[in-house]
Amino acid sequence: MLKEARRAVGLTQREAAARIGVSLGTVSRWEQGRVTPSGRYLDKAAEVYEADFGLTADPASVRALEERIRTLEDKVIALTREVRRRPR
Repeated sequence: MLKEARRAVGLTQREAAARIGVSLGTVSRWEQGRVTPSGRYLDKAAEVYEADFGLTADPASVRALEERIRTLEDKVIALTREVRRRPR
């Protein structure tokens, strides 16, 4: 998907990397599927490639995921404290 989008606007990997603000190697790894770009860089790539990757999430889904993350973080903190209190 990324490779095709880059090629569709006639950019080399080097040109795309410069416009997105990442290294040539990073663009290469994205296109090979070895690394997934973060949301920030995916948004920038979509802008540079004049593409819509259809990866936007609705605000309600984002809030639900954020709440789930907070809940899991709280559980990790509680378990960490419990383990630290145990005698060795």
